[in-house]
Amino acid sequence: MSNHIRKGERGITLIEILLVIALIGILTATAVPQFQAISQNLNLRAVARELYGHFQQAKMEAIKRNAIVAIRFESAATDGYLLYVDRNANGAVDHGEEVLTRVVLPNSVKLSDISFAANRAAFTARGRPSGGTGRVTLRSLRTGKTYSLTTSVAGYVHLN
Repeated sequence: MSNHIRKGERGITLIEILLVIALIGILTATAVPQFQAISQNLNLRAVARELYGHFQQAKMEAIKRNAIVAIRFESAATDGYLLYVDRNANGAVDHGEEVLTRVVLPNSVKLSDISFAANRAAFTARGRPSGGTGRVTLRSLRTGKTYSLTTSVAGYVHLN
């Protein structure tokens, strides 16, 4: 066995290795921002689906408890929402009324375009909207992408 290089065989040069490393660096630098945007959009979608689930929960709890169950959006201070049983139907969370869920949105997601009266979506014991229909939009601060939840007169909740 000989350690000699045969005629016609070539090794990899340092310049070739550096070129490959540079190409990998360039590809990585262009791909990372795309992955971050995809990650942010998936995060926004997860938050929107969670809100959709809470709308469905509010509707089912209203039917089950034979009471108004509401979601109150708190966009000014915390950017979140509160799911609660509004026994006296006054729109406020009064002493003794049960809070079912309190959600604070991630810093990268904000509530916008809340068209529900008094920033409150509510369902009656028949599963219909109390106080009319409306829309709430969730917006990613990093990508600008939005998801909107709307309610219909029949009580359907749509995520767009």
